[in-house]
Amino acid sequence: MGVQDDPQRPLSSDDLALIESVAEQVAESLEDARLFEQTQTALAEAEALYRISVALGAAQDYEAVLDALRAHTVLGRDAHNISLNFFDRPWVGDDMPEWSIPLARWSTLPSDAVSPRYSLRTFSAAALLRPDAPTIVADVETDPRLDDATRALYSQRFQAQSTIFVPLVVAGQWIGYVNAIYGAHTRFSEAQARRLMGIAGQAAVVVQNLHQLEMAQIGARHEQALREIAATVSASENLAASLPAIVEHLRQLVPLDVLTLATYTPGELEYTLLALGAETETGHFAQPGVRLPVEGTGPGWVIAHREPWLEEDIRKEMRFSEDDQLVAEGLVSRVLLPLLVGERVVGALNLASTQPGAFTQAHLSLLRQVAGQIAQALDRVRLLQETRSALAEAEATHRAYLRRSWRDYLRQQETLRRGAFLYDRTEGAAVLDGLTEPVADLWLPEMERALSTGVSAASGDGGDEGQRTGLAIPIVLRGQTIGVLGVEDPVGEHHWSEDDRAVIEAVSRQLAQALENARLLGETQLRAQRERIIGDITGKVRASMDLESILQTTVRELGVALGTDRAFIRLGANVKLSEE
Repeated sequence: MGVQDDPQRPLSSDDLALIESVAEQVAESLEDARLFEQTQTALAEAEALYRISVALGAAQDYEAVLDALRAHTVLGRDAHNISLNFFDRPWVGDDMPEWSIPLARWSTLPSDAVSPRYSLRTFSAAALLRPDAPTIVADVETDPRLDDATRALYSQRFQAQSTIFVPLVVAGQWIGYVNAIYGAHTRFSEAQARRLMGIAGQAAVVVQNLHQLEMAQIGARHEQALREIAATVSASENLAASLPAIVEHLRQLVPLDVLTLATYTPGELEYTLLALGAETETGHFAQPGVRLPVEGTGPGWVIAHREPWLEEDIRKEMRFSEDDQLVAEGLVSRVLLPLLVGERVVGALNLASTQPGAFTQAHLSLLRQVAGQIAQALDRVRLLQETRSALAEAEATHRAYLRRSWRDYLRQQETLRRGAFLYDRTEGAAVLDGLTEPVADLWLPEMERALSTGVSAASGDGGDEGQRTGLAIPIVLRGQTIGVLGVEDPVGEHHWSEDDRAVIEAVSRQLAQALENARLLGETQLRAQRERIIGDITGKVRASMDLESILQTTVRELGVALGTDRAFIRLGANVKLSEE
C-alpha cells in the first residue's frame, strides 16, 4: 500500500500512523478473504471426496467403480476411453506382472480397437509406470519415453494425444491402474495428481474387495464344475457319449471352443481320436476313430513328454503338423494335457479356443484335475472291457464244456439221445395215465426253431379251428441250450398266453438245473466207481511178488472189471503181435 505526499505539505507522524493502520486492516481483510477462499475450496474438495467415497462405497461391481471415477474426478473430463485395469499378480519391485486385464471400460472407440488383456512385456514403456505417482504422457506423438509398440497402440488404435496412468495400491500391494485416454492434449496440475492418488487409494480397496469376492465366487463355481465333471466321469462307461456333458461343465472353468479326447496304447506310434466334444461351425479336421501319428503332432508331444503344452497364439509359431488346419478353423490358442495313470500315458486331452491367450496357468491347474479324472475313467473302462472279455471267454469255455459234457453223456445214454419223454392224453386218458416211456423221433417244428435260436418258439395262433398249436421253450443251462421243453394242442383249441409261457419258462429253468445236478451226480458216481475198480486192481497187482504173476493178475482183473472178451499185455518196444 503506498501514498504519495506533496513536498509542500509533507506527511505528519499522525498521517503515517493512519496509513499504517489502514494497511494493517487491508492486510487482515486480504488474509481473511484468502483463508475463506481456501476454506471454501477445501470444503468443496471435502464434499467431492465425500461424494466419491460414498459412490465407491456403494459400488457393487467394477463398472460402478469406473462410473464413480468418471463422474467425480478429472479422469472423466474429455476422455474418450477410461479403463480400470488389474494385474494378473501384484507388481512387486522389478518383478513385472505378465498381463494387464481390463476389469471395466468406458469408451467411444470401436470395439475391435481394444483387447481383453495386454502383455506388459510387449510394451517396454510399461516400465514407466510407478506405484507412488501418476504417470502422465502429455504428448503421445513426441514423448521420447515411449517405445514404438506403445506409441502405435495409443496413437493409432486408441487415437490418443495424451494419457494418464493412476496406480491402484492397497496395503502396499500394487494391483493395477486406472488409464484415461484423451483425443486432445491434456495437462494435469500437481494438485490434481495428488487428489487422484488419494481417490485411487480408496478405489483400490474397493477393487481389491470386489476381486476377492469374484475369486471366491469363481472358486465356488469351479469346485461345483469339478464335482459335476467327476460325477459324470465316474458314472460313465462310455466317455465318448458323456463328452458333451463334460464339455458343458468345462466351459464353467475355461473358454473352450473345441475339445478332443485321444487314447493311446503305450509303445504304439499312433494315437486314436476317441471323441470330439465340441467343434467350430466349419467342423474339425479330424473325426472320431481316426488314427494320427505321435511324432510331429501336439497330442503326440504331450504323450511323448508326459507334460502339458500351453500355447497363447498358435499363429506365432506353427510347430506341429495340425497347426495350419487349426488356424484355418479359427482356433488360435490351445492347451493339451497328457492323461496319466501313474507313469503310464493312456491318452491326451486337447482344448482349443478362437481367442488368443484364452488359457492361463491358472486354467492349467484346474485342467490337470479334470485330466486325472478322465485318465482314471479311461483306465477303468479298459479294465471293465478286459474283465467283460475275460468273463465272456470264460462263459464261452464253460458253455463249450457243458455242450461237450452233455454230448458225451447223451452218447452214453442211448435212450435219452434217440427219444423224448411224452405226456399224451389225447385219447381220453386220465391226467397221470398219459405219461409214457421215451418216444423215438418226437421232434415238432417249433422245437427245432427253439433249439436253433435259443429262444421260445410257437406254432399256430389258436384262431383257426383244427389247426394245431404248439409252444417250445429251450432248456438253457448257463447260456448253453441242452434240450427243448414243448407243449402241443393237436386240435388248436388252446391259445398260449403270456402266463402259459412264463410258467413253462420257469419250469424250463428249474429243469435245466435239475438235469445238470443229475448229470453231475452220475459223473461223480461213475468216477467213484472207476476209482474203486482201479483201487481193487492196483491192490491185487501189488500183492503179486513176481513179474509173471503181476502180468497175469493185471489182464485177468482188467478183463473181469470191464467185461471184455480178451485182455492182453505185451512187453517190448516196436514188436508186432503174432497171429496167435
